[in-house]
Amino acid sequence: MKNLLNLLKIEYIFTKRNVGSFVIGIGLPVGLFLLITTMMTKDIPQEVLPIVVRDFMVSMAIYSSLSFALFTFPIALVEDRNNNWFLFIEQAPIKIWQYYIAKFIRVFINFVIGIIIVFSIAKYFKCVNLELREWIISLSLALLGSICMLGFGILLSQIKSTEKLSVVSNVLYIFLGMIGGLWWPISQFPDSLKNIAKIMPTHHARELVVNYLNNHEIAYNSLLILFGYIIILIVITIIVRNKQR
Repeated sequence: MKNLLNLLKIEYIFTKRNVGSFVIGIGLPVGLFLLITTMMTKDIPQEVLPIVVRDFMVSMAIYSSLSFALFTFPIALVEDRNNNWFLFIEQAPIKIWQYYIAKFIRVFINFVIGIIIVFSIAKYFKCVNLELREWIISLSLALLGSICMLGFGILLSQIKSTEKLSVVSNVLYIFLGMIGGLWWPISQFPDSLKNIAKIMPTHHARELVVNYLNNHEIAYNSLLILFGYIIILIVITIIVRNKQR
Protein backbone atom coordinates (compact mmCIF):
# COMPACT_ATOMS: atom_id res chain seq x y z
CA MET A 1 0.00 0.00 0.00
CA LYS A 2 2.87 2.37 0.79
CA ASN A 3 4.36 1.79 -2.66
CA LEU A 4 1.01 2.49 -4.31
CA LEU A 5 0.60 5.74 -2.37
CA ASN A 6 4.09 6.82 -3.40
CA LEU A 7 3.28 6.05 -7.03
CA LEU A 8 0.09 8.10 -6.76
CA LYS A 9 2.10 11.05 -5.44
CA ILE A 10 4.40 10.76 -8.45
CA GLU A 11 1.39 10.61 -10.79
CA TYR A 12 0.14 13.81 -9.16
CA ILE A 13 3.47 15.46 -9.95
CA PHE A 14 3.28 14.23 -13.56
CA THR A 15 -0.24 15.68 -13.81
CA LYS A 16 0.95 19.10 -12.59
CA ARG A 17 3.76 19.05 -15.16
CA ASN A 18 1.23 18.35 -17.93
CA VAL A 19 -1.52 20.61 -16.64
CA GLY A 20 -1.93 22.10 -20.15
CA SER A 21 -3.13 18.77 -21.56
CA PHE A 22 -5.47 18.37 -18.60
CA VAL A 23 -7.00 21.81 -19.18
CA ILE A 24 -7.42 21.21 -22.92
CA GLY A 25 -9.00 17.80 -22.29
CA ILE A 26 -11.73 19.54 -20.29
CA GLY A 27 -11.75 22.97 -21.89
CA LEU A 28 -12.39 21.84 -25.46
CA PRO A 29 -15.59 19.87 -24.69
CA VAL A 30 -16.82 22.63 -22.38
CA GLY A 31 -16.16 25.25 -25.06
CA LEU A 32 -17.97 23.19 -27.69
CA PHE A 33 -20.87 22.63 -25.32
CA LEU A 34 -21.31 26.35 -24.59
CA LEU A 35 -20.85 27.39 -28.23
CA ILE A 36 -23.15 24.82 -29.84
CA THR A 37 -25.90 24.99 -27.21
CA THR A 38 -25.94 28.77 -27.60
CA MET A 39 -26.41 28.33 -31.36
CA MET A 40 -29.15 25.76 -30.72
CA THR A 41 -31.40 28.35 -29.09
CA LYS A 42 -31.92 30.00 -32.48
CA ASP A 43 -32.85 26.92 -34.49
CA ILE A 44 -34.47 24.39 -32.16
CA PRO A 45 -38.06 24.71 -30.84
CA GLN A 46 -38.14 25.74 -27.19
CA GLU A 47 -40.27 22.77 -26.13
CA VAL A 48 -37.55 20.26 -27.09
CA LEU A 49 -34.50 22.45 -26.43
CA PRO A 50 -33.94 21.25 -22.81
CA ILE A 51 -33.77 17.61 -23.97
CA VAL A 52 -31.38 18.45 -26.80
CA VAL A 53 -29.11 20.46 -24.48
CA ARG A 54 -29.17 17.67 -21.89
CA ASP A 55 -28.22 15.04 -24.47
CA PHE A 56 -25.42 17.22 -25.82
CA MET A 57 -24.16 17.62 -22.25
CA VAL A 58 -23.80 13.84 -22.12
CA SER A 59 -21.96 13.83 -25.45
CA MET A 60 -19.42 16.40 -24.28
CA ALA A 61 -18.89 14.58 -20.98
CA ILE A 62 -17.99 11.43 -22.94
CA TYR A 63 -15.84 13.51 -25.31
CA SER A 64 -13.88 14.88 -22.37
CA SER A 65 -13.16 11.37 -21.10
CA LEU A 66 -12.21 10.24 -24.59
CA SER A 67 -9.44 12.84 -24.60
CA PHE A 68 -7.89 11.40 -21.44
CA ALA A 69 -8.28 7.82 -22.69
CA LEU A 70 -6.60 8.52 -26.05
CA PHE A 71 -3.94 11.02 -24.98
CA THR A 72 -3.18 11.18 -21.26
CA PHE A 73 -3.20 7.45 -20.58
CA PRO A 74 -1.20 6.04 -23.54
CA ILE A 75 1.24 8.96 -23.72
CA ALA A 76 2.05 8.52 -20.01
CA LEU A 77 2.83 4.83 -20.58
CA VAL A 78 4.97 5.51 -23.66
CA GLU A 79 6.91 8.31 -21.98
CA ASP A 80 7.61 6.10 -18.98
CA ARG A 81 9.14 3.51 -21.29
CA ASN A 82 11.14 6.06 -23.29
CA ASN A 83 12.64 7.81 -20.27
CA ASN A 84 13.39 4.47 -18.52
CA TRP A 85 10.97 5.14 -15.67
CA PHE A 86 9.23 1.84 -16.42
CA LEU A 87 12.62 0.06 -16.36
CA PHE A 88 13.27 1.56 -12.94
CA ILE A 89 9.86 0.34 -11.72
CA GLU A 90 10.65 -3.19 -12.91
CA GLN A 91 13.92 -3.21 -10.97
CA ALA A 92 12.51 -1.53 -7.85
CA PRO A 93 10.67 -3.40 -5.07
CA ILE A 94 7.36 -2.34 -6.63
CA LYS A 95 4.76 -4.64 -8.13
CA ILE A 96 3.98 -3.97 -11.77
CA TRP A 97 0.25 -4.13 -11.00
CA GLN A 98 0.74 -1.25 -8.55
CA TYR A 99 2.26 0.83 -11.33
CA TYR A 100 -0.71 0.17 -13.64
CA ILE A 101 -3.24 0.73 -10.85
CA ALA A 102 -1.65 4.14 -10.17
CA LYS A 103 -1.96 5.02 -13.87
CA PHE A 104 -5.58 3.87 -13.89
CA ILE A 105 -6.43 5.91 -10.79
CA ARG A 106 -4.86 8.99 -12.35
CA VAL A 107 -6.93 8.76 -15.53
CA PHE A 108 -10.04 7.75 -13.57
CA ILE A 109 -9.77 10.93 -11.50
CA ASN A 110 -9.41 12.88 -14.75
CA PHE A 111 -12.61 11.23 -15.98
CA VAL A 112 -14.46 12.18 -12.81
CA ILE A 113 -13.28 15.80 -12.84
CA GLY A 114 -14.04 16.23 -16.54
CA ILE A 115 -17.56 14.80 -16.31
CA ILE A 116 -18.39 16.78 -13.16
CA ILE A 117 -17.23 20.04 -14.76
CA VAL A 118 -19.29 19.45 -17.93
CA PHE A 119 -22.33 18.50 -15.83
CA SER A 120 -21.86 21.55 -13.60
CA ILE A 121 -21.59 23.93 -16.57
CA ALA A 122 -24.76 22.41 -18.00
CA LYS A 123 -26.64 22.76 -14.71
CA TYR A 124 -25.63 26.29 -13.76
CA PHE A 125 -25.23 27.93 -17.18
CA LYS A 126 -27.71 26.02 -19.36
CA CYS A 127 -30.30 25.14 -16.72
CA VAL A 128 -30.19 21.38 -17.19
CA ASN A 129 -32.41 20.15 -14.36
CA LEU A 130 -32.10 16.58 -13.11
CA GLU A 131 -32.87 14.96 -9.80
CA LEU A 132 -29.91 14.17 -7.54
CA ARG A 133 -30.38 10.45 -8.21
CA GLU A 134 -30.31 11.08 -11.97
CA TRP A 135 -27.11 13.11 -11.69
CA ILE A 136 -25.39 10.38 -9.69
CA ILE A 137 -26.47 7.51 -11.94
CA SER A 138 -25.65 9.53 -15.08
CA LEU A 139 -22.18 10.22 -13.68
CA SER A 140 -21.68 6.54 -12.86
CA LEU A 141 -22.80 5.37 -16.31
CA ALA A 142 -20.63 7.99 -18.03
CA LEU A 143 -17.66 6.76 -15.99
CA LEU A 144 -18.40 3.16 -16.93
CA GLY A 145 -18.49 4.05 -20.61
CA SER A 146 -15.31 6.09 -20.24
CA ILE A 147 -13.43 3.21 -18.61
CA CYS A 148 -14.28 1.04 -21.60
CA MET A 149 -12.59 3.67 -23.80
CA LEU A 150 -9.31 2.84 -22.06
CA GLY A 151 -9.04 -0.22 -24.29
CA PHE A 152 -8.02 2.15 -27.09
CA GLY A 153 -5.46 3.78 -24.82
CA ILE A 154 -3.94 0.40 -23.93
CA LEU A 155 -3.59 -0.47 -27.61
CA LEU A 156 -2.20 2.95 -28.54
CA SER A 157 0.45 2.64 -25.82
CA GLN A 158 2.14 -0.02 -27.96
CA ILE A 159 3.26 2.74 -30.36
CA LYS A 160 6.83 3.51 -29.33
CA SER A 161 7.10 7.05 -30.69
CA THR A 162 5.18 9.80 -28.89
CA GLU A 163 5.03 11.77 -32.17
CA LYS A 164 3.36 8.91 -34.04
CA LEU A 165 1.14 8.23 -31.04
CA SER A 166 -0.01 11.84 -31.00
CA VAL A 167 -0.94 11.72 -34.70
CA VAL A 168 -2.86 8.45 -34.40
CA SER A 169 -4.61 9.63 -31.21
CA ASN A 170 -5.73 12.87 -32.86
CA VAL A 171 -7.16 11.06 -35.88
CA LEU A 172 -8.96 8.55 -33.64
CA TYR A 173 -10.19 11.35 -31.36
CA ILE A 174 -11.83 13.18 -34.25
CA PHE A 175 -13.14 10.00 -35.88
CA LEU A 176 -14.74 8.56 -32.73
CA GLY A 177 -16.19 11.94 -31.80
CA MET A 178 -17.59 12.69 -35.23
CA ILE A 179 -18.77 9.26 -36.40
CA GLY A 180 -19.79 8.20 -32.88
CA GLY A 181 -22.46 10.88 -32.74
CA LEU A 182 -20.84 13.10 -30.10
CA TRP A 183 -20.68 16.20 -32.31
CA TRP A 184 -24.19 15.91 -33.74
CA PRO A 185 -27.04 13.33 -33.58
CA ILE A 186 -26.61 10.28 -35.78
CA SER A 187 -30.25 10.76 -36.84
CA GLN A 188 -28.91 13.51 -39.12
CA PHE A 189 -26.35 11.20 -40.72
CA PRO A 190 -26.85 9.81 -44.23
CA ASP A 191 -28.01 6.20 -44.23
CA SER A 192 -24.59 4.95 -45.27
CA LEU A 193 -23.04 6.38 -42.10
CA LYS A 194 -25.81 5.50 -39.66
CA ASN A 195 -24.93 1.81 -39.58
CA ILE A 196 -21.28 2.64 -38.95
CA ALA A 197 -22.16 5.16 -36.23
CA LYS A 198 -24.32 2.63 -34.40
CA ILE A 199 -21.36 0.29 -33.82
CA MET A 200 -19.00 2.99 -32.58
CA PRO A 201 -18.04 2.68 -28.87
CA THR A 202 -18.55 6.40 -28.30
CA HIS A 203 -22.15 6.06 -29.51
CA HIS A 204 -22.81 3.28 -27.00
CA ALA A 205 -21.02 5.10 -24.16
CA ARG A 206 -23.37 8.00 -24.82
CA GLU A 207 -26.39 5.71 -25.15
CA LEU A 208 -25.76 4.28 -21.67
CA VAL A 209 -26.50 7.68 -20.16
CA VAL A 210 -29.08 9.01 -22.62
CA ASN A 211 -31.16 5.83 -22.52
CA TYR A 212 -31.23 5.99 -18.73
CA LEU A 213 -32.31 9.64 -18.72
CA ASN A 214 -35.04 8.97 -21.30
CA ASN A 215 -36.34 5.62 -20.04
CA HIS A 216 -34.75 5.09 -16.61
CA GLU A 217 -33.38 1.80 -17.90
CA ILE A 218 -29.87 0.48 -18.43
CA ALA A 219 -29.01 -0.11 -22.10
CA TYR A 220 -27.56 -3.59 -21.60
CA ASN A 221 -26.95 -4.03 -25.32
CA SER A 222 -24.69 -0.96 -25.29
CA LEU A 223 -22.97 -2.26 -22.17
CA LEU A 224 -22.26 -5.62 -23.83
CA ILE A 225 -20.90 -3.93 -26.94
CA LEU A 226 -18.57 -1.76 -24.84
CA PHE A 227 -17.32 -4.80 -22.91
CA GLY A 228 -16.84 -6.55 -26.24
CA TYR A 229 -14.73 -3.65 -27.48
CA ILE A 230 -12.45 -3.65 -24.47
CA ILE A 231 -11.94 -7.44 -24.66
CA ILE A 232 -11.13 -7.28 -28.38
CA LEU A 233 -8.76 -4.33 -27.90
CA ILE A 234 -6.93 -6.06 -25.04
CA VAL A 235 -6.55 -9.24 -27.12
CA ILE A 236 -5.16 -7.19 -30.04
CA THR A 237 -2.79 -5.43 -27.62
CA ILE A 238 -1.47 -8.78 -26.35
CA ILE A 239 -0.91 -9.99 -29.92
CA VAL A 240 0.90 -6.77 -30.91
CA ARG A 241 3.01 -6.84 -27.76
CA ASN A 242 4.05 -10.46 -28.33
CA LYS A 243 5.05 -9.66 -31.92
CA GLN A 244 7.10 -6.66 -30.74
CA ARG A 245 8.96 -8.88 -28.30
